[in-house]
Amino acid sequence: TFAVLIAATYVFTVRNVYVEGATDIRGVERQVGRSLPFVSTDQVARDITSDNPKVMAITVTKSYPNSIHVFVTLKRPSVQVKLADGYIIIAPDGYILKKTKDKPDDSVPLIQYYQPLFYNCLLYTSRCV
Repeated sequence: TFAVLIAATYVFTVRNVYVEGATDIRGVERQVGRSLPFVSTDQVARDITSDNPKVMAITVTKSYPNSIHVFVTLKRPSVQVKLADGYIIIAPDGYILKKTKDKPDDSVPLIQYYQPLFYNCLLYTSRCV
């Protein structure tokens, strides 16, 4: 009985996590080494979503004997804000998706403020950090 339990534990341990839909998703490496029958797909989806604010939806499926498949849908940018020395890309729910110094895509609307906002300054004070 003990040998069967050891073998089952070895066979059903998560060794592979496949991510589709995105390349730089944080938190998937924490799933490696867990026992697949006891992995909750809903909990894995909540953990990955909390680690990645740019994720809109996640679907997690188990693939026996030792894999998890994660299907990710990323948030699309809804607006970009012009800074004095760059741009901020914002999602429809208000999350900042990224800051960039390069000119983003022209298909996303551009917001310009009447005075320059700086890339490395706090928005609520006039001091740079």
